[in-house]
Amino acid sequence: MQKIYLRIALAKIAWFKFILEGYDGLCVLSTVDHDRGIVSLTYHASVAGELFALLTSLSPDLTPYWSQDEGEEKNNST
Repeated sequence: MQKIYLRIALAKIAWFKFILEGYDGLCVLSTVDHDRGIVSLTYHASVAGELFALLTSLSPDLTPYWSQDEGEEKNNST
């Protein structure tokens, strides 16, 4: 089994776990440090390609850092 650690937005931890549950057997998510948004994913090497493809597609929604576009939207809304 392989394990990776990710830092994601605190508000997205439950959502991310829900999404991963839809991919039965893909990986197991464990919260390592809720206050910092650190989670671990444990997975078998045979599903690494599928997992990393999913992470790539979800990464804009999971990032704990705001993007330039989000910053502009916040500035325009004031």
